[in-house]
Amino acid sequence: MQTLPGDYDQPRQVAAQRLLDPVFYDALLPAGLQNALPVQRLPWLSLWSHWIFAITLTDWAKRLCRERESLPLWDFSGQILLNDRGLPEQWLQRGTPCYLFSATQQWQHCQRLTDDFIRPLCHTLAELSGGNSRVFYSNAAVRLWAGMQQAELQQADCSAVQQLLTATHLRDAETNPLCAPYRPQPHTQPQQVIRRHCCLLYRLEGYEKCASCPLTHCRKKEC
Repeated sequence: MQTLPGDYDQPRQVAAQRLLDPVFYDALLPAGLQNALPVQRLPWLSLWSHWIFAITLTDWAKRLCRERESLPLWDFSGQILLNDRGLPEQWLQRGTPCYLFSATQQWQHCQRLTDDFIRPLCHTLAELSGGNSRVFYSNAAVRLWAGMQQAELQQADCSAVQQLLTATHLRDAETNPLCAPYRPQPHTQPQQVIRRHCCLLYRLEGYEKCASCPLTHCRKKEC
């Protein structure tokens, strides 16, 4: 993620505010999905969410853990650069980072990230895919987890992001949709983890089930 110093005007660039506009995604859908049922669009939109969360949330989590720095993603300012497949490759951020020195401040920003960035984006994507927001929240949580893991390798304090990914409820006793994106496999050596929810990318041409896919590891009666 880069900070955007001023106006930026290049091909395949869109304003971040467009992420909350369902019409924006309609124009990006591959030709075979533009007139498809919402449920048929779900795997491609899941792929899209993987990319947007990869270029935003992984870096956000690392910065919070390592530098105590929080970028205001929830302002939806700046620009996104798209590749020729319509997938986001770079987020150019506007706004000044906020430096958080207390555990309370860090937790408050984690909750704001959830409330004002992740939630509206997941709900917009769910609107286009038949109302299923679970897969998008799962993709977001996995990317936050990846950022936390990278920061832990550098002995950073990741307690705020860890709390976000383990708390069963957030403010006002609301269920936390980001809780526990992975679950351990206790009988593996070394112990492995699998995703709690499948991202459905295997339904797209050229993709297979990933190594941590729950559909690969679950017992038949659980699938």
